[in-house]
Amino acid sequence: MSWIDMNSTQALLEEVTQTLSLADEHSVVEVMGGVAVGEGGEIRDMIIEEEYLEWNSTEEAVDLQILAKIVPVVVPILFTMAIIIGFIGNLLVVLVVLTNKTMRNTTNILILNLAVSDLLFVVACMPFTAIDYALTSAWPFGNVWCKLDQFLIYLNFFVSVYTLVCMALDRFLAVVFPVQSLSLRTEEKAVRLMIILWLVFTIGCAPILSIHGLKHFPDPATNSSVAMCVFLENSTLPGIGDVAWNQLNFQIGFFVFGYLLPLILITILYSLMLNRLWKKAPGGRQSNEAQRKQFEKYFMFTTLLYEVFVCILRFQ
Repeated sequence: MSWIDMNSTQALLEEVTQTLSLADEHSVVEVMGGVAVGEGGEIRDMIIEEEYLEWNSTEEAVDLQILAKIVPVVVPILFTMAIIIGFIGNLLVVLVVLTNKTMRNTTNILILNLAVSDLLFVVACMPFTAIDYALTSAWPFGNVWCKLDQFLIYLNFFVSVYTLVCMALDRFLAVVFPVQSLSLRTEEKAVRLMIILWLVFTIGCAPILSIHGLKHFPDPATNSSVAMCVFLENSTLPGIGDVAWNQLNFQIGFFVFGYLLPLILITILYSLMLNRLWKKAPGGRQSNEAQRKQFEKYFMFTTLLYEVFVCILRFQ
């Protein structure tokens, strides 16, 4: 509390003391550390508490006003930078893999799929989210695009995460079963796997179209309502009857299938792969410099992958 606030509080206590003394000559008043003691103590405590809550609410209101002015400006700028960098970077990956036949192996096909997913997200989702922040969560694009935007966000998220799982599976097969997996790790089968991945999650994310939409909230500043693209609490899904969704159940399901399950799968696959690389030589030691570098390369890749999961944890 500032020096001015302390003086204000002391002035308030003195005023209350004088008032209570006039009301009851026999009241005993003692102020110790800002707390009044005596017959009027409870009244003083209530007044002090109300004044403090009012002061605290005013401070929070000022902070929210400052935040409301900063977010619509800063966040769209950051989104614009991410859109430009993400678009150029992912587009270059797509062009390099498609135009260079020597790079068309299973690993690069998976990287290509990851780049396509990110490119779709950058083009179809991020610009509208940036505008949403600029308009302080007011959604001007209508109910249909609200549903499609949320659908595309979750679709790209699931496709990207499970593409990382497929990359872990590909590396696991290449290291643990290098000969046996040759017939599985082909360009054609990698393309089929990516098509299946998109189809599965397109169907799996379809309910998002029903449980997201526009909702109107009162706007005291304009004495009207503002439309926001939000989760529709207790919404029902077509064809499932009276089964209603709430946001808690949705977030739990999203966390389990979009974060926890892929993280467990990747952990198992890379643990088995690193264990195999470590035990190739007798006594658990590396037999040569090349094998040691291979282990370090996969270990670094695994570390970076976990950093990605740490970054997306805050969105769960």
